[in-house]
Amino acid sequence: MRPEDKVVFANTAYKRLFWQGYTGGFCDFEWPTLVDSEGPRQMPWWGSAVMGKGWWQATNFTYDASEYQALRSGHALADLLLDLRTEGHPVTLLAHSMGNVVAGEALCQWGQDFPGVPLVNTYVAMQGAVSAGAYLSNATDALPWWYDPFTTDLYRYWPDGQFGWIDDPPALPFFYGAGTGAANWVNLYNPIDVATSRGWYWNNASKPQSTRLIPATVWPYYYYTTVDGGGTHYWRVDRNTKEATELQLLGADGALGLDAYEAVAFCADANSMPIGTKPVPGSFDVNTNIQSLGLTTDANSRPNHSFEFHHDAPTTWPFYAYVMQEASLDSAY
Repeated sequence: MRPEDKVVFANTAYKRLFWQGYTGGFCDFEWPTLVDSEGPRQMPWWGSAVMGKGWWQATNFTYDASEYQALRSGHALADLLLDLRTEGHPVTLLAHSMGNVVAGEALCQWGQDFPGVPLVNTYVAMQGAVSAGAYLSNATDALPWWYDPFTTDLYRYWPDGQFGWIDDPPALPFFYGAGTGAANWVNLYNPIDVATSRGWYWNNASKPQSTRLIPATVWPYYYYTTVDGGGTHYWRVDRNTKEATELQLLGADGALGLDAYEAVAFCADANSMPIGTKPVPGSFDVNTNIQSLGLTTDANSRPNHSFEFHHDAPTTWPFYAYVMQEASLDSAY
């Protein structure tokens, strides 16, 4: 998104909540994503053949680099939420699309450091663009038809990529521990979301092979994986020197390594579709299909991914009324 569009989305959300009767504070957290116009929107020839005429425009090669930035921004968001929390006010976290990558990492860091002590009262995930595998889902509904048994699902099986390769440490969901970061978990999903059910899927299915096609002006590296008796290895290749460096997923203390976020963003091939396309019971207390909240049922309409920001107040009124209800925002703090 362009910086000015981020501000518009935030302003829209605040106005919609205000018109619903919310009189509390509102804070907009932004992180440095790339912008669509900074990278080509295209697919390799095999992607065009598989996806059909016109779908070559579905993948933007800035996406993975932006997800990398999102993961790196989780710590900053956790700091901000803590500042708001220590002011004595209840805090509600609303995250849309890739914002749920930032939110998930923030809650994960907090939950691991302070188990049992919620950082926020309610976390509302809106059309989340992050694998449900990061939240304990075992589903394999994101597997492409050419499924490779040596897939690298770092979201579901961290740090192995595939269950069974390494017994010590045991594989865990990437957002392990995030559950205690929020007292209430709400997932607002849309099964026909053109961005998360299609664009995200094809981007996920092409990793890490498609990184070879990213122009150096967008990202200076591409990636590949190798498999041996010790498990899966992740490699970064400098486009200029062609020098390959193995990514370090774990540090000496077993915590996240220097290259952990990079491996997830550019190499992780999730086996499960995003939380924004389906219910994720067990991790989210409430799972609601937003088609029941006034969303139109046109699967090809891009605004459906950002329904609550692109449509007028009367159309989105049921959506924000539901957010108010589930986040207990019906009275001022």
